Amino acid sequence: MGIQTQRQWSDLAIERTTPLLLCTYSFVTLIGTHLASHEEIVVEQTAWYRKSTATFHDVLAAVRLRLWKQQISLTSARDPAVGLLSPSVLDRLLYAACF
Repeated sequence: MGIQTQRQWSDLAIERTTPLLLCTYSFVTLIGTHLASHEEIVVEQTAWYRKSTATFHDVLAAVRLRLWKQQISLTSARDPAVGLLSPSVLDRLLYAACF
């Protein structure tokens, strides 16, 4: 999240951003815990690194995915019968954006 590599030039800037980063981390963790109790969080795997449980990266992606899905409408605002995106296309786009 950038705590270990802050690039501010003044102590005041560091004093402002560190609590904000910790607050953001806490909110994501709380929302992720709530999400995990209702649905499975996708654990992204790579060929060189296997994970058995979700990391913060996975939880952050799950929170982003949930928030963005709630904000995006699949139909036209003028005519709800007109579909703008199919659910599968939206899922692929959101997955690419989240991870």
